[in-house]
Amino acid sequence: MKIDKLLTAGALSAGLMPLQAAAQDAQIWSYWGTGAEAAALEALVDVNNSENADTPIGTRTISGNSSEMRRAMQVSFLGGTPPAVYQSGFGMDLKSFLDAERIANIDSVIADVPGVAEMSSGIKRVVSFDGDMYAVPLNLHIISNVFYNTAIFDELGIEPPKTAEEFRAAAEKIDAAGYEVLGNAGGGSWTFYTAFPFLIEELGQDDLFAFTSGEIPFTDERVVTAFQEWTDTYVDNYMENWSGYSWADTAAQFAQGKVAMYQMGDWLSAYLADAGWTAGEQYDFFSAPGLDGAVVVQMDVLAKPSGLDEATSAVADAFLKTASGAEGQLAFNVKKGSVAANPESTDEGYSAYGELAYQQIQEATAADKVIPNPKFLFPTKLDEEIKNDTIAYAQDPSEEALMEMLEKLDAMRVELEDAGEFIKW
Repeated sequence: MKIDKLLTAGALSAGLMPLQAAAQDAQIWSYWGTGAEAAALEALVDVNNSENADTPIGTRTISGNSSEMRRAMQVSFLGGTPPAVYQSGFGMDLKSFLDAERIANIDSVIADVPGVAEMSSGIKRVVSFDGDMYAVPLNLHIISNVFYNTAIFDELGIEPPKTAEEFRAAAEKIDAAGYEVLGNAGGGSWTFYTAFPFLIEELGQDDLFAFTSGEIPFTDERVVTAFQEWTDTYVDNYMENWSGYSWADTAAQFAQGKVAMYQMGDWLSAYLADAGWTAGEQYDFFSAPGLDGAVVVQMDVLAKPSGLDEATSAVADAFLKTASGAEGQLAFNVKKGSVAANPESTDEGYSAYGELAYQQIQEATAADKVIPNPKFLFPTKLDEEIKNDTIAYAQDPSEEALMEMLEKLDAMRVELEDAGEFIKW
C-alpha cells in the first residue's frame, strides 16, 4: 500500500528521526467531542484515572472525523509531540500508520487482560499484523440488523423474515398495504452496507476477507449472485426518492410509521429512543437474511503512537489496559449506546435494545461470526468507487447495469492489485 496517500512526505521523512521526548501530552486524542460520545469517553477516563491515579490521562478533542485525526497526528509526529493514545480507524487506516512505523505493537500490553484472548477473531484480524495486535477494539455497533415497525407487522400478520424469500414475501404484503417497504439513505456507504449480508451468504466469512483482499473478482459467480439477490430483495423494495434522504431523514420516516423496515446501524435505536420508542414495543429488529448468526459491526479502536517517552508510554499502557478490560468497556459502551468488544463485559446498564444487541454479539462471538465492516478493508480508491457505483446502480437497477458496474469495479481491482494496494486480511 502506498503510504503517501494518508501520511505526508514530510511526516514520513520525520520518521527517519527519533521523536522528541519533550512536551508530549499524556492525553487521548479523539473526535468523540459531543453528546453521548463525549460522555462515553469521560466515563472511560474516569475508570482509568481511578484505577491508575499515578498515571492519569487527559483528553483532547479533534473536531471532525478520521480525516482530521490523521492530519492532527501528522502534525504531532512532525513536532515530536504525539498523544499517548489516539482514536483510529481499523483496517486500512491503521495499517497506513503501521507501514510508516508510527504506531506501537501493544500485544504484550493487553494480552493478559481478561477477555482479550476471547474477542472474536474477526475483529482482532483487522487490528493485528503478523500475529500481534496494534489497537484495542473498544466498541461494536451492529450494522446488519433490520429494524421494523411492530404495528405494521402486526396489522399485516407478518413474522420477521429469516430468508431472502421470506423477506420478499413480506415486502409484497407491505407494499400492497400502501407502506414504504424498506428505508435507505443517500450519501455515505449506507447502500453498500445493505449488500453485506448477501455477500456473506454467498462467500462465507473467510472468502469475504479474501474478497476485500482483492483475491476474488467482482465478476466471480458468487459475487454476481449476491448482488442479484441484493437487488431482488432490497434494492427493488427501497422507499421512493431514498437517495435524497440522510440516514436520520429516513429514520424520521420510519418513526412516523411511513416505512416498515430499515437496515441501519444500531445508533438508530438512540434516535428512536428520543422519539419515545422502545425496543420490543413500537419497534423490534431481526438479523438481515442470510447471515446465519453472524453480525457485521462498525467499531472504534485505540492505538498508541510509537517512540513515546517513558512517562507518556506508561500512561498509554495503563489506559489501554483499562480500555481493553471489561469494566472500562462497559463504562464506555453504556454511555455511547454500543456494545463492548470484550466478551467478559456484562450488559449491566444497557438500554432495552442494548441488552438485545449485547446478546447477539455474545452469541456471534461464541460462534466466531463477528465480521468487521468490509468497507474499511478495501483500498481507499476502490472503497470510494464502490460507494458511488452502488448508489448510482440502486437508483436505476437492471441486469445490464449490474454487470457494467461489477466489470468496472473488477477492472479497478486488477489495477490496484497490480499496484500492491491491497492488504491480505
